[in-house]
Amino acid sequence: MARPRKAKQDKRTERLPSLRMTPKELEDVKAAAANVNQPVSQYARGMILNGQIVAGGVEEVDPALVLELKRIGTNLNQAVKKLHQTGVPNPMLEDSAKQLNAFMDQLIEKLL
Repeated sequence: MARPRKAKQDKRTERLPSLRMTPKELEDVKAAAANVNQPVSQYARGMILNGQIVAGGVEEVDPALVLELKRIGTNLNQAVKKLHQTGVPNPMLEDSAKQLNAFMDQLIEKLL
């Protein structure tokens, strides 16, 4: 099945005049685009139109962090389900919330 055609106003048919730069400037632009996991054209369009870009996804994810997040999420889900069933807060809910906060702090530390 083919991809649906883009609406006329969404097609990118117009071009800017050629942009000249030094080899060093071109390498800087390519490196900046690579740092945010974007093609050069997408990076340049974002910078020209918005003056900023939204970084792409994280390249490497620590499997141990993913596993820990899954475990905390499972515990939290079970505690909330029990709360909805009984109307009585489960002590596990507070523990899971504390674990999640600690995990998020750890994750932010690793990303910064």
